[in-house]
Amino acid sequence: MSRRRAARTAVALVTGSIIAAGCGGGNPTVATSIDVFAAASLTDAFAELADAYEQTSPAVTVRLNLAGSNALATQLIEGAPGDVFASADTATMDRAQQGGVVDNPTVFAQNHLALVVAEGNPGEVGSLQDLARDDLTVVLCAEEVPCGRAARLLLDRSDLVATADSLEPNVRAVLGKVALGEADAGLVYRTDLQSILGREVDEVPLRPDQGVTVELSIGAVTASDRASLGRSFIDFVLSTQGQAILTDLGFDVRT
Repeated sequence: MSRRRAARTAVALVTGSIIAAGCGGGNPTVATSIDVFAAASLTDAFAELADAYEQTSPAVTVRLNLAGSNALATQLIEGAPGDVFASADTATMDRAQQGGVVDNPTVFAQNHLALVVAEGNPGEVGSLQDLARDDLTVVLCAEEVPCGRAARLLLDRSDLVATADSLEPNVRAVLGKVALGEADAGLVYRTDLQSILGREVDEVPLRPDQGVTVELSIGAVTASDRASLGRSFIDFVLSTQGQAILTDLGFDVRT
């Protein structure tokens, strides 16, 4: 998240409860806010989407709650107030929908796994198969979160046994450990590499037959009292402008 986006979000957290008048409309003229729960892998994308949406709806402040998809779904199921949920995979969205907290979700983009290594590749990782080496420190997402499920699928498809030295709660935690040199390699989403590739981390290309694609899903929170605003934000994500932002950040979008 940019410094400007973070600052505006912090202000919104203080002021949102006292400027909620007019929150029922899809195009309010009185200042209001919406709470968007978004997967950690969508941090950069949804910061940009929020900025662009606010430009089209100046009276609305988008407040982002960013964490692992599984953690966000749990928060909503346990009663946390929110207006929109964007998950890094459809399985977690299905869980939220089965829990009765999300209505009519839709796929809005696709992402792909990537093999990331510390800058300069000090572990001399040459391929996915190297993750089975005992001399490497490997970090993966925990299997209950989308990036962990995708990583397990990739490893199983490749008949590869790789023991993770650390299991992280979201993809940004994996990327952070590799970028800090605390791990030799990890599996993250391709889009997570956009801003730091070649400076803090490097990528070892996967073979075409090793690709794993995940579908990202977004839906309105059923208990929201700002339902029309939540839907208007979802419509923006699905719009030509929203999809162009996602494309620029490396996501594959709906055709």
